[in-house]
Amino acid sequence: TGTVTCDLRLFNRTGVANVTVTIGGLENFSFQVTITPGAPGRVTALQGNNQRGVAGRPLPQSLVARVDDGFGNILNGVDVTWRVVSGSAQLVQTVSRSSNGLIINAQGQGELSGGLVSTGVVLGNVPGESRIRAQISNTIFAEFTVNTDVAFGSFTRVSGDGQTAAQNQPFGEPLVVRVTDQTQAPLAGASVSFAATGDLRLSSATATTDAQGLARITVTAGATTGNFTVSATVTGGALTPVLFNLTVRPPGPNITSIVNAAGGASTGVAPCGIATINGTNLAPGVTGTLSGQSLLGTLALTLNNTTVTFGGVTAPIVSITNIGGVETISVQVPCEAGLGSLPVAVRTGQATGTANVTVRPTSPGIFETIEGSLRYAVAQRPNGSFVSPTNPALRGEQIRLTVSNLGQTSPTAITNVVGTPGQRAIADIVIGLNNEGVDIVSAEYSVGQNGLYVITFTVPMNSPAGARPLVVAATGFDGNTVYSNNSVIEIR
Repeated sequence: TGTVTCDLRLFNRTGVANVTVTIGGLENFSFQVTITPGAPGRVTALQGNNQRGVAGRPLPQSLVARVDDGFGNILNGVDVTWRVVSGSAQLVQTVSRSSNGLIINAQGQGELSGGLVSTGVVLGNVPGESRIRAQISNTIFAEFTVNTDVAFGSFTRVSGDGQTAAQNQPFGEPLVVRVTDQTQAPLAGASVSFAATGDLRLSSATATTDAQGLARITVTAGATTGNFTVSATVTGGALTPVLFNLTVRPPGPNITSIVNAAGGASTGVAPCGIATINGTNLAPGVTGTLSGQSLLGTLALTLNNTTVTFGGVTAPIVSITNIGGVETISVQVPCEAGLGSLPVAVRTGQATGTANVTVRPTSPGIFETIEGSLRYAVAQRPNGSFVSPTNPALRGEQIRLTVSNLGQTSPTAITNVVGTPGQRAIADIVIGLNNEGVDIVSAEYSVGQNGLYVITFTVPMNSPAGARPLVVAATGFDGNTVYSNNSVIEIR
């Protein structure tokens, strides 16, 4: 067809270009091509980068950027988005469409230029670096960096110091600090760093102050016991760090049950009687049995740095035991503790474990020894010897049966005061031997002892021989009858 073609690549110079075509070296043709600026392709930071200023105040210079097509051809009328990418700053007096304007050159003189956009910046309260972008798209932008110097006033510890927690347990209160400015007003948005010495787990390594100038974290104890510290430091400030002193202790008491010390029934206990507390971490450092008995017959109120309360009333401690890892604390139920469901608290050192127990007017229990597969009642014959399979009670003998938790007496029993002669149990007592009632001689508080009672009864002349079933029933002033554990006694 006699047609020839040629594609043109346009470079960065704008204006009119002449294109000459020579055919066969004989004839020339000319074309004119007008080259205009291209699409927006570049944003360049011109003024205001790397400034520093005081928190809450405007920067001395506006941020100025220039838009061109990527080939140096300045573009006016292009929309640019200004935004804070990171840090704390507020943009003011923003010019978002490129146009002609003045910029400050290296000699500090005003210079007319085109394609300019600008914004003023008011610094926030967070010290450190902020990044601000003038952006056409995600790939076409200019980024400015400015730095905030906060005028700190004070940095203080508010709460959380001096706490104690068990191993691998959280501390009860957060660690809280306060940051203020030079006028002692709360400083919001300040960054605080936390660091721990020792085996402590922090909820976060940093925290930001709120509107009240408060920053807080929580702390969990690790597996190592001892005294540790957590230091808090204000980022970007020359303020003295504050320290929190924390203590990690072994796990505290865990109460699994509270039973009648005589027979181990969990149906409840009675005022003045003996209760046994079962659980873990009740006897730190104890191997075997630690007695709370004194030479005068009174019981210790604190033993092995441990105290026990019933309804807030301190309970005298009979013993603390750890045998083969089985831990128990036996105590006298305070005579004045009250009735109903009462909270029982065991405190070892700085740790406390709690549980509830039912305190009844009477809740009898028979002390026992184990012989073979049978549980024999602790009882004495008239000669003072203990009844056993080889030393049976005889028909017609008056047997002294040791029990606990019969309740209050007349005259009144007093907590941690040993029994005196004639303190009769107020509850109505019945003894069943071989499933029949027997004659009771007396039921009294044990003379010279705390929390123990002695029921004296007569073995019927017609009682069958052998290991015979024995039980105690007691009816309190509330009209309720409570039965003891089922035991046995040897009769001949």
